[in-house]
Amino acid sequence: MKKVLTVILALTLVLASVAAAAHSFYVFTAADGTTYDVFVVTKLNYGEDHKVISVTGHFERVVSSEETGDEPDTAPDSETTLNLSPEFEALMCEEPNVIDSLIKVTDLYQWFVDTHLGGTEELEGRELVFQCDLPDEEKIDGNWDFGALYTKIEVNPENEIVYMEALYMPWA
Repeated sequence: MKKVLTVILALTLVLASVAAAAHSFYVFTAADGTTYDVFVVTKLNYGEDHKVISVTGHFERVVSSEETGDEPDTAPDSETTLNLSPEFEALMCEEPNVIDSLIKVTDLYQWFVDTHLGGTEELEGRELVFQCDLPDEEKIDGNWDFGALYTKIEVNPENEIVYMEALYMPWA
């Protein structure tokens, strides 16, 4: 009986440590009570040395439709800017659009330069901007990926992002 109790206690401690390592992702709740769990980064905001200090974005959720399949539903009035915590870290795709090759990241600017732009030194001291100059009809008709960063985020009590994880989104 003592061995069984020891094994159960050890298993409980292992499960508790795994649960403690799990992330509590932030969910945006709209005025009507609908929850949106995906944070889409649309702008990187820089401090000294072009290190990202905050991100601007909005919240979305996946909605299934018989006509169009999975598509995004953007939360109304959810655009916000969130600072990155000094302890910020992320799991991001090592290569663009390859979700099964996640690596640890602490500098979003350098990650974008390395993964999306081949690590070119010509970008040193320059800011990266998300923008698109296609007309709306071309955005709808084409199969475009504008490089938006779909993530789940964990925030601390100061409302700073402490952890960010890249997501594969079916419409990206």
